[in-house]
This record gives sequence, C-alpha cells and structure tokens, in this order.
Amino acid sequence: MFELIKRMKDVQFYALMAMLVAAEGILVLAGVLPPLAVSDPVHTLFLCVRMAAFVLFGYKLATGGFGRALLKGSFMALSGMIVEVVLLFIGRMIGTPLLGIPAPNDFILYLSLLVVVVANVILDSMIVGLSAWFFVKLVPGKEKKKRRR
Repeated sequence: MFELIKRMKDVQFYALMAMLVAAEGILVLAGVLPPLAVSDPVHTLFLCVRMAAFVLFGYKLATGGFGRALLKGSFMALSGMIVEVVLLFIGRMIGTPLLGIPAPNDFILYLSLLVVVVANVILDSMIVGLSAWFFVKLVPGKEKKKRRR
C-alpha cells in the first residue's frame, strides 16, 4: 500500500481531497446529512478520512523537507476549501444551508467564511508538515534527500 502512495502524484492527492469534500457537501445539500456545523457521526467519519489523506500525503512528502510539505499541504487543503466554497454558494442559490451557521447578513457570512478557509488551510498544512517530519524522524528508511551543489 505504501508503494502505491509513493507513486501517486501530488495532483491525485489534491483531487482526492476535492472529491472527499464534494461527496460530503453533496450529501448535505441533498438532505441526507445535516449541515456541517451539526455534530454527526458521518461528519466525523469524513473528517477522519480527510485527516488520514493529509497524513498519507505527509508520508509521500517526507523526504522533501518540512517547508515543501507545508507548501504542498496548503495546496491540498486549498483544493478542498475551494470545493466547499463553491458548494456553499450552490447551497445558498437553492436555499439549502451547507454550513448551518446563522449570519445576520452576507458580509458577516463571507467574513466568517474567509476566516474558516484561512484557518483550515493553515491547520491542514501543519498536519501534512508535521506528519512529514514525523516520518523522517521516527520511521527508519525515510531520510531527507541531500541537495547536490
């Protein structure tokens, strides 16, 4: 299994994250799941699968360095957040709440959405970076690549 992860391209991880977020968002918009702000076991399951994808991406990037893992982890998180924002706008057009957060006006909603996106990108990239660091430091055979000069 880990050989498959090593052979996966970065774009495939970005697409995986986008598909996971899209699947959860479509289930919410279809009315199968409650909004994202509501505590639900299925939302927790989706969260665990997304976190596993971040950790596996960190495993793939372990030999590239902490900064590279942070940068690519932020792209992975951003791919999921872009899909979530698009689904939020679709939900507003059809009258179905995706987040389930009450906002007095649109400005407050967009401001809180911006805060959520930035916080998620920062935290998720830290998960990728820390898991890459963990695999370099604690797993034998995952040494950092030396740069040629």
